Amino acid sequence: MKSFFRLVLLLGIAMLATSGLVSAQTTPAAFCGDLNAADCSLIQDSQAAMTDLESSSFTLDMNMDISGIPEMPNGLAFSLTGSGLTTTDKSLLAGFSDLDPTKFATDPAAIFDVITDALPAIGADLQFSLTLPQELLKEMGGALPETLKLSLKMVDGVLYVNAEELATYIPQMKGAAGWLGIDLAEAVSLVMKQPGFAESLKEMQGMNTGSMNPELMQAFSDPEAIASFMSIERVGDSQVDGKDVAVFEMTLDYAGLMKMPAMQDMMKQQFEASGTKMSDAEMEQMLAMMQTIGENITLTVHQQIDPETKYLLQTSMNMSMDMSAIMAAAGGSSGAAPKMNFDMTIGQGDFNSVEEITVPDGAFMLPLNGMSQST
Repeated sequence: MKSFFRLVLLLGIAMLATSGLVSAQTTPAAFCGDLNAADCSLIQDSQAAMTDLESSSFTLDMNMDISGIPEMPNGLAFSLTGSGLTTTDKSLLAGFSDLDPTKFATDPAAIFDVITDALPAIGADLQFSLTLPQELLKEMGGALPETLKLSLKMVDGVLYVNAEELATYIPQMKGAAGWLGIDLAEAVSLVMKQPGFAESLKEMQGMNTGSMNPELMQAFSDPEAIASFMSIERVGDSQVDGKDVAVFEMTLDYAGLMKMPAMQDMMKQQFEASGTKMSDAEMEQMLAMMQTIGENITLTVHQQIDPETKYLLQTSMNMSMDMSAIMAAAGGSSGAAPKMNFDMTIGQGDFNSVEEITVPDGAFMLPLNGMSQST
């Protein structure tokens, strides 16, 4: 049993190690695979157009279904919807164009400096609604409503939250109304002054060592390397809100990703940096398990691009995961196992035409350091 839990722990660390791939580049090159020149040019132009955006609106529709859960014959179904507006002040972000992410490996505190400097450049007006499964609500004895709502605003580095909505599912906020504001830069500063934070930074430094390795980052920016675990093709045309769009389908081969020598080297470095001691046999077992996970994951992304404006009007993603082979590989039961299906669709519009996002009327600033003020 002890070895089984250790294996599960190592598996969790391995999954965290792979997340470094996503942030390995600040401006990743558009991947074209075997697309013809015209389609590749459209992909590249679209990425440039979306990168240069200063404002846009969005809609979000996300659903997750989990079946095969013991004692839950109906499974679990979660639904998240959202909409909002976002703005970016490019002039305030100009200094980040030459940012070297490898610096974070040796100086994790620099991450928080970047966050603090970037906060005033981001504006947002967001609304979300999360619907919880009935089975979960019954288990919690009615402690939560079926639908949780959350409205947020981001203005000049201050995050505002609709307190009345929070009060419907947070007992400590019962009776609260209006909007509450938190100065995020001040919050980050206070967190960094907390006892033990310096020690946490040292742990982050170790965990970042592998994922921020320059050689590994270069490997994952190589089109040939990417082609070993990702494919892209144009699958025809469609329409979004009455506009003709070109549809591109991208498929991720997670097992292929885990077979890459560069990826395996990154994982090994991540384990070593975390202080996890593993024998060669344990490492081989872990790598084999990660490949088993990949063989039971299907991940497909569709992008719908307006050929005229080059803007990305809609992105949809589907991921399915069968846990049976994974549980068997970890020494668990070979019988029924959970299966997960995840769908997400994001629509975008109002490109570069969003009006200025303003502070909510009557918002109250929460005093974070013994001082209070109102906005």
